[in-house]
Parts: sequence; structure tokens; C-alpha cells
Amino acid sequence: MSPTRRSWMARVVLAAMGLGLVALTVGGIARLTVSTDYSAFLPEDGQAARDLRDVADSFGGDPIVVLLESDDANGLLAGERLAGLLALEGRLSGLRNVAVAYGPATTLNQTAIQVQNLLATISGRRDGLKEADRADDLARFERRYGALLVQGMPAGLPTLRNDDFVRTVVYDAAGEPRARWRQFVPDAHAVAILVRPRSGLDQAGLKNLVDDVRGVVKDDTTVKPDRTTITGVPVLSANLADQVRSELPLVGGAAVALVAGALILSRWRRNTLQRLVPLVPMLAAVAATLAWFGWRGTPLSLGAVLFLPLMLGIGSYYPVYLAQRGHRRTVVAVAAAAAAAFACLLLSPVQFVQDLGLAMVIGIGVTTGLSTLLYRGGGENPAPTREATALATRRISVTAVAGFAALLGAPAVLGWLALGSVSVETSPETLLSGARGYDDAVTVQDRLGFAGELDVVLEGDDVLSPEALAWLRSSEEEILRTHGDTIQSVVSPGQLLGFLGDHPSQSQIDAAMRLLPAYVTGAAVTVSQDRAVIALGADLDDLATQQETIASLRSMTASPPDGFDVRIAGIPVLAAEGYDVLVRDRHWSNLAGIAAAGLVLAACLRRRRDAARAVSAALLATGWGLLAATLLGVALNPITIALGSLTAAVGCEFAVMLSEARRSGDRSLARSVIVAAAVSAAGYSALSVSHLDLLRQFSATLVAAVGLALVAGYAVSLTVPRSTRGTSQTTSRPQLAGVR
Repeated sequence: MSPTRRSWMARVVLAAMGLGLVALTVGGIARLTVSTDYSAFLPEDGQAARDLRDVADSFGGDPIVVLLESDDANGLLAGERLAGLLALEGRLSGLRNVAVAYGPATTLNQTAIQVQNLLATISGRRDGLKEADRADDLARFERRYGALLVQGMPAGLPTLRNDDFVRTVVYDAAGEPRARWRQFVPDAHAVAILVRPRSGLDQAGLKNLVDDVRGVVKDDTTVKPDRTTITGVPVLSANLADQVRSELPLVGGAAVALVAGALILSRWRRNTLQRLVPLVPMLAAVAATLAWFGWRGTPLSLGAVLFLPLMLGIGSYYPVYLAQRGHRRTVVAVAAAAAAAFACLLLSPVQFVQDLGLAMVIGIGVTTGLSTLLYRGGGENPAPTREATALATRRISVTAVAGFAALLGAPAVLGWLALGSVSVETSPETLLSGARGYDDAVTVQDRLGFAGELDVVLEGDDVLSPEALAWLRSSEEEILRTHGDTIQSVVSPGQLLGFLGDHPSQSQIDAAMRLLPAYVTGAAVTVSQDRAVIALGADLDDLATQQETIASLRSMTASPPDGFDVRIAGIPVLAAEGYDVLVRDRHWSNLAGIAAAGLVLAACLRRRRDAARAVSAALLATGWGLLAATLLGVALNPITIALGSLTAAVGCEFAVMLSEARRSGDRSLARSVIVAAAVSAAGYSALSVSHLDLLRQFSATLVAAVGLALVAGYAVSLTVPRSTRGTSQTTSRPQLAGVR
């Protein structure tokens, strides 16, 4: 075969391979899905997460809240509108993937049925005693139930069409909703319906259910509320998924535009097109990484939005550095160190932080590999010349170094010491600030008087035995008596079976459970009666109060009946556990990335002292950042709490590259560090276009980290003896604009 033919065939093979890679990349990105479930923001492997999943399996997930408002007082609980509300609740409970739905009309209807059956039972029992001529038993019976009949008569017939009955049951003498009705009737102008999704729904199923609920409410023509608000954790999750998908191209486009603009304005190469060449490996790395997540088949969390600008920012370093010939080994070493720092994010208990760390490791590897091929003409650093060796042996005054270290190190030490006192935010509601529908959630939260749900779960062979039911009732009463200012009952076995009196027998309990429909009892008791729940609405915005309340509930419920187990579950419990995990590991999560980057540099660099300088720069920059956060009162979140790992990814390489530039007298390399810092800051700032407060805060943190890392890197590089001649670097390299 002729050389020409072999060359042609090689080109065909390479072209086919290239097209195959492009097809794989496009196919992977097409398969990419985004998950924004609350579990992505919180640890998912702890006991609290397992308890929450178990409760969801038995009673459904966190509810979708439908708040209906009327300008007329009591307007929604009277006449035809009340009948329409009952029908609406029935249609919502019949939706596919709904575990249970309950609201004021359903509860009122069951109350009316219970009263009717109770009156019929009393009447039948009385007639039976009278016919049997059992005068003494009849007298005792009338003394016991006569007062009940007299008390109930002013309300009239127990039916939903009797407005007097409804008002008597729901409202007190002052016209305010009774305490047990506040979860459904927050005031005289509003009612709430709670729709619990079936457990195990994926993001698409949850979104479809939210859309179905909205459709049913919109199509209703009988209730005619003046205002309707649909919210809750499932709604926020579905909204956030839509928002992430819509903001992904916006943030990505902004990052590309800002990075491209920074590359052009930096004038780091004479030709404008040459200045934009680093975008090629960066964009290819982004596409390849997203494709890998797509082919993996697992949904990508919020880390997808974070990854784009972060990769475009930090990915600009390596092509810019590699464009300066003679430093390839150093560039590969700092890239490996950055990847090691980001790999430490995989140790986070939070899913979207893990996704971000994994994506960055893959992206840095692909960018560095492609950049090395793109600038493959670059060579290794030559051996130092005699003159350079002589310069390198000169030492800076020990006194000057000590004073310099004290000046820079003091505030950094204060920052590291303050890390233990910096506040940490783990509340999903706060982390979701800025999401679509967040304001609606806050409004409904204020209206209903609770933001989250705490569940007291009792497990055993028969949770409706007289002994277990008595414990459930007494525990609920004690909780409400102690924490009534921040907690209210939503649903419980004690509520459902309250009409049975204080000490019902097993036969009475069994008869009542047969009487009540499954969609009502299913909100508090499983079909097999091996698990019961006291669902409590909790208004616990302050984390300290939240932890104290959870501890108090555990103390109150610590002694269930023999043979039964009890646990406290709910998103507030998961948030509290997440806080404990993050706070406990805060020092480790910051030091791990710095240590990993330092070890990689020590293994890969010729000069171990540069690795020490890199670690020092990362420690300084992180300490300064923590001190600034403390002084400004900025709370850390699950991402920024690992500030050390984030700063190490940039601080270490700035220190190494600036030290190399100072040692060799390479002005173009020093300038490339400044260019890389400016480009990365531009890329990170793209996150500020997001409406999510979490992402905007992360953007500001990253830009600040770049600035601090650059200052720290320059500071530690001053400890390197400076070369005033260029003889230590003999390999030719491209001339930069403005550099002679």
C-alpha cells in the first residue's frame, strides 16, 4: 500500500472516530436528566434520611398544599361551595400517584357521619334497653349520653348542608378556627387541602402530579375561590427542576461569553482568534463530562448548573499555561492537584456537592489532556543553567521571612480559629430561596403557621390497641401542651378516633376503623396497623430552636408501651442531622482539599518547596476568606463550607506558577497567571445571572476565592529568589503582545 493511500485511510479512520465521539457526546447529553429533590441538598445516608423514606413509604411524601382564599368570611365552608370543596378533595384524592388527600370538607363530612352513627347507636342502644325493660341500665345509659345529646342539639342536624353545624364544629365562640382545625382552616377566609404524593416518585412523576393537581383545581367550577395558591416541597422541587433546565443554557451562555470576552480583552496573544483557542478544550471538556453523566443514567443534581461556569473558569488555566512553552510538567502537576482538591468534594454527605466534585475531576482531566494535545509543541522545562543555579542558592533574610509570615498569617489564623463559630445553613427552605414559587411557599407558611412537618412514628404489632392508642393520645397532648406556640397537630390516630371517648375498648376501635374510609385512616395508620403517625406542623425557622424541639420530642416519646418502637422523622430532622454532619466535618472538609493538592504537588514537582508554598497559599487564602465570612456575618452552606477545597484548586496552582515565573524570570508566565485569574473570575461571575440565591452566593464566594488565592500565591512566591536574567529558560516560546 502506498504512503499516500495509508495517509488517506488514517485520516478516514480518525474522522470516523471523531464522528463517533461526537455522536456519543450528543447522545449522552440528550439522555441527561436533572433532579432537584430535597434529598440532593441534605445527607441521604443517615438515619434521619432512612426514617423519612420509611414514613413516605407508609403515609406518602411531603404534601402539596392547595390554599383557597375567599373575600367572604366563612364563605368557603358554607352552602354549595362546601359541597364543591368536598367534591374537589375527592377528585384530588383519586389522582394517580396520590397516597392520600385530606382537607376541611373531608374531615367535616367524616365528623358528620361519625356524629350521625353515634346518635343512631345511642338511640338504638337506648331503645334496646327500654324494650328489654332494663330500667337501671337505661338510667345509667341516659346519664352517660344524655348530656352529649343535649350539647349537640343546638348545632342542629349533623350534615354539611347545615351551616350551623359546620360553624359549631369548626369555629369557636369568637369566630376563630378551633385549634384542631388550624391546619385546614388557618382563618375565616382560607382553607387548605393537603395532597400527599405516593412514595418513590421520580422527578418526572412528581412534576406530572403537580401539573395534575393544578389542572384539577383550575378546572373546578363549584368552589370559586378568589385566590388560589399551590405550593409545598413537591411543588418547589418541580419548579426548581424547570428553573434549572431553563437557567442551564442561560448560565452556560453567560459563562462562555464572559470567558471569551476576558480572553479577548486580556490581549494575551497578538491574534484575536488565538486568544479564543482555550475555549475549544474547555467546551469539549464540558460536553464530554455532561455526556458521561447522561450515559451513566443517574440524574444530575443542582451541580449541573454549578459545573458549567466553574469548569469554564478553572479550565481556562491549563491551555493558557501550556501556551507558554517549557512548563508542561508544572502545568500537568497543578492540574492534577486541582483535580485532587475537587475530588475531596466526593466526601461530602450532600449529593449535589458530590456531583460537582466528580464533574470537576472529569472536566479538569479532559481539559488538560486536550490542551496538551493542542499545544503539543511545548517542551519540558530544561535543566537550570549554572547562572540560574547560582541565583537559586541565594537566601532571603530569615527575619524578613518571619515578619512577612506573621503579617500575612495572623489574619489567616484568626479565620481558621473562627471556622468553628461561622454559622452553617442547611435548611432546604432557605437554600431554595429564589426558586420559582418560593414566595408562595413563604406566604402559605405564614398563613398556616408552619413550614415543615415533624412525624412521631409508632411501630409495633397493633398500634391501635387500647394501650397504644392511649399512648399516642397522651403523647400528642403533651407535645401540644409544651410546644403549642410552634407546633400544631395535622393528623393523628387520636384525632381520627377522638369520638370514641377517653378509654375505648378494642371492639370499639375496630368498629370505628371499619366505619372510616381507608383514604381517611391511611393518613395516620397503615392498613396492617403496624405503624401509626402523629403528623405535626412545625414553625421552626431558627436552627437552635429546631434542634431543641426535636430533642424535646424525643425525650417526651422515649417510653412507648412494651413491644413498640418510636422515632421522630421529617425534613426538619434531616436538616438538623445535616447540620450536625457538616459542622462536625467542617475542619476536615476544608483541610482535605488542601492536603490532597499538596501531596500531589509534592509527588509531581521537582521542587518540593513549591508544594509547601502552594499549601501555604491555600491556607492563607482560605483563612482570609473564613475571617471575612465571620466579620460580614455570611453563613456557609453545603458548598461553601468546603471553602478550603475550592480555594486549594486555584490557590495552589497560582502559587506554583508564580513561583516558577519568579524563579525563571519568565514575565509571560507570570502574566498568564493574571490572565487565568481574570478569565476564571469572569466565568464564575456567570452564576450571578441565576435567580437562585444559593448560586449567586456561590458565585461571589468563587470570585472572592480567586482574588484571595492570587494575592496569597503572589505573596508566597516572593520567598523565591528572583531571576533578573532569562538564561535559565532557553526553550523558545511564542511572543505575547506587549512583552519584549
